[in-house]
Amino acid sequence: MLLVYGPKRSGEAMDNSLYFLPTGRKTPDSWDCDGFYVPNDRVADQALTNKNGPLAIKYRDYRYPKITMNNPNHYDCSLNEGAYSHGEINWEIPNISFSDVPGTYPEVPGHTAIT
Repeated sequence: MLLVYGPKRSGEAMDNSLYFLPTGRKTPDSWDCDGFYVPNDRVADQALTNKNGPLAIKYRDYRYPKITMNNPNHYDCSLNEGAYSHGEINWEIPNISFSDVPGTYPEVPGHTAIT
């Protein structure tokens, strides 16, 4: 399961909005996913370094990366456009744990199973 950054919902102050994506699911092909959230108890494995959450991992527009956890509590996200902490980008970066992710944000509309 992931929190992903997608189209801005009405009334939001940030550049985009967070959505819940269940495990084994993907965003719709026409949905602009800007990146994903790394909870405060997880690590983003970058190409040359590892960074502790909470973070926002940014991707270029209309890219569809496959996010995996090859090691427990570690997201494999080596090819991205940056890892940002609170205040470094105009995105919501909450300070929540992995267990707090379900039910915190609305689900990605129209998500489908990974095939």
